[in-house]
Amino acid sequence: MKDNSIASQRSRMLAHLNLKQSEGLTTLQSRHDLDVMHPAMRICELRKQGYPIATIWTLDYTPEGNLHRVAKYVISKKRQLSFWDLLGNGVQC
Repeated sequence: MKDNSIASQRSRMLAHLNLKQSEGLTTLQSRHDLDVMHPAMRICELRKQGYPIATIWTLDYTPEGNLHRVAKYVISKKRQLSFWDLLGNGVQC
């Protein structure tokens, strides 16, 4: 059985995002492939740890065949300053 601790969920998501061939990770992929039920919160936590993860809105199909607008997360090799960094408030999710 997989470890479903928050730390383990973050690790699975980060490992997928760091793959050389990774095209990103959608909300639905996170839930179905990585067993992460609240991917937005795990991404928020990773951002607070300093990982430069961007959100791209896209369309994706559920396994049941329904089309949804979902977040697709991609990681950059360079950290970019956000508006919140410039204000000195840290990362906002």
